[in-house]
Amino acid sequence: MEDANLPLYPGNKRFTKLSFILRLYHIKCLCKLSDKAFSLLFDLLKEAFPEPNSLPKSLYETKKIIKDLGLNYEKIDACRNDCMLYRNETANAMSCYKCGISRYKSDDKKILVKILCHFPLIPRFQRLYMSSKLSSDMRWHHEERVDDQKLQHPADSKAWKDFDRLYPDFSEDPRNIRLGLASDGFNPFKMNSSKHSTWPVVVIPYNLPPWMCMKAPNMILTLLIPGPKQPGNDIDIYLQPLIDELKKLWDTGVETYDTYKKEIFKLCACLLWTINDFPAYGNLSGWSTKGALAYPCCNKNTVSRWLKYGRKHCYLGHRRFLPPDHKFRSDRRSFDGHEEHRVQPKTPSGFDVLEQLWGAQFPPFGKDNIDKDGGGREKGDVMHIEKNVCDSIIGTLLGMKDKTKDHVNARLDLKDMKIRVDLHPKIIEGRDKVILPPVYYTLSNEDKEVFCTILSGVKVPDGYVSNISRNVQVKERIISGMRAMIVTL
Repeated sequence: MEDANLPLYPGNKRFTKLSFILRLYHIKCLCKLSDKAFSLLFDLLKEAFPEPNSLPKSLYETKKIIKDLGLNYEKIDACRNDCMLYRNETANAMSCYKCGISRYKSDDKKILVKILCHFPLIPRFQRLYMSSKLSSDMRWHHEERVDDQKLQHPADSKAWKDFDRLYPDFSEDPRNIRLGLASDGFNPFKMNSSKHSTWPVVVIPYNLPPWMCMKAPNMILTLLIPGPKQPGNDIDIYLQPLIDELKKLWDTGVETYDTYKKEIFKLCACLLWTINDFPAYGNLSGWSTKGALAYPCCNKNTVSRWLKYGRKHCYLGHRRFLPPDHKFRSDRRSFDGHEEHRVQPKTPSGFDVLEQLWGAQFPPFGKDNIDKDGGGREKGDVMHIEKNVCDSIIGTLLGMKDKTKDHVNARLDLKDMKIRVDLHPKIIEGRDKVILPPVYYTLSNEDKEVFCTILSGVKVPDGYVSNISRNVQVKERIISGMRAMIVTL
């Protein structure tokens, strides 16, 4: 508070010591200045400003001032096999309690192997209410939102309304925070180390208006999980500090000063949902997103079938979600050879999931973990699901080698399932050759060339996509540049 009222130098009414340091440190972060460059700039400014001035003597003192604002972070040592964190009662342990491996790379030099960065959530929430403008915005969902039965804000969603109905004491004070949690892997070194995967964990307060809650300044980084490999199912080990804070915010709350109302209140928070892609969904939720029961919403009622030749699961129960009188329900030929009269499965509630987990015994993590690569996914999942689906459609449509889903094994699976008789592979007697009957979407080379011509000349609004024409070679019928993929049509 003293720094906030102390002029930068006598007679300066524009900057205080605190405001100038914050602006300068903000520039350092945005422009990625090194500590040495920042220190040299700092020394120059101290010489340029008239004496006496209130600038800190060094970068170290500057960081101490920033830390006093409650925006510091703590470093927590982690087992190299993702078994445990060295915190609380295990803070002084020298080796992992589960796998027995040493805490350090070298016991002599005490070099740590893995460090989790934890950015405490509670002081950052308290700072939201230290600004009268932000404190007012945190009530927007309750006081200014127009309830016109349209989905314009998360407060209009069924999940939000059901939560308010189940926990009226929590929803009584609109200042209590509803949160979303997002996490995914990325490579901080760009192409210098393509296998490195670091996982940030971000929480978003959804009390704010829709034009604010999804802006970067209002997304709060709370954990930075180190690489070089993704945490996989062991991500729960690294979430422990965050979970402890969320439990405290839910069970007891924390005293917080509201600048807008000029009063102290008990701030509580809840986690409503998570935001992630499908593989990360499996890591965060604990429900496997691959295998026979891969669809979480259907839970144990997922309809799947193992393809004998394709060596993967297929999921054929999607017609259950159609209206009872939909024509696809009675269409045998286009689907699996059967009519579908079942109703859609009930979406399990949180209570249903807890009942399923009652009495379950979980093996210790860290040794028999999933196969991890450095790409931020289980091995083999290189790109997002949306891109994979698009690639599969284009690859099948144009007959791209190694990309098409219409191949011999797929046709043999149709034969094994006794459906689509007209598409079964035909073996020529006396010759070691298999013929695949053409399908209605089969394109000739001329058709493929027309497709590439259209794709090379397509125009979209500025900023939506890169220049596609650079990736298409019409005469050679080649598409390249999509994640270094080069395909001959």
